[in-house]
Amino acid sequence: MDFRISIAQKTEGRIHQGLELDVEGLRKRLGDLLSKVGQSMEDWIKDGVKAEKYQSRQRNNALANLRRMRMEIWRLLASRSKEYYALHKFSLGSYLALFL
Repeated sequence: MDFRISIAQKTEGRIHQGLELDVEGLRKRLGDLLSKVGQSMEDWIKDGVKAEKYQSRQRNNALANLRRMRMEIWRLLASRSKEYYALHKFSLGSYLALFL
């Protein structure tokens, strides 16, 4: 179970914990995906050292995560701004109704 939780945390939940996952099954799946695109694991990791392709992709993943977080912040900011203006409009209308 710890293995599944670890995978879910590392992938931010993109791999469901309920799936029947094991290390050998994941390695086989990775091998199948790499063979579909004409690559091998040695293209990514050579003699236990991560190749430039791997490091580049890792940097791109980090940047993509930052972009995703930035978009989430902007989305929340926009919704909070919309709530603020709606509350302000409501309270201003209520205030004016007292005098009319």
